[in-house]
Amino acid sequence: MADADLTVRDIHSREFKRVLPVIVALERIERPTVAGLASSTGLTERELESRFKQLQSNYQVVIERSRNDGCLTVKNWGIIVRHQSSSQEV
Repeated sequence: MADADLTVRDIHSREFKRVLPVIVALERIERPTVAGLASSTGLTERELESRFKQLQSNYQVVIERSRNDGCLTVKNWGIIVRHQSSSQEV
């Protein structure tokens, strides 16, 4: 597919596919850290920081890092709608 054939929907789909592994890892890892996310996703720490910026600017996701142990906490999922079972114990 040539770049001229790309639609806005294709571009947004590609962007979301880039951040999706980070979203899943943040949700599934109990006390995620940048190093733990890098290991889980196969991304470098630099790539993760880029994905965090994308999540914040494109999806209004707010991620905070603990000063004590470096654990990451999603304070606001922004426009991303979480499935109800993801926030409940199974």
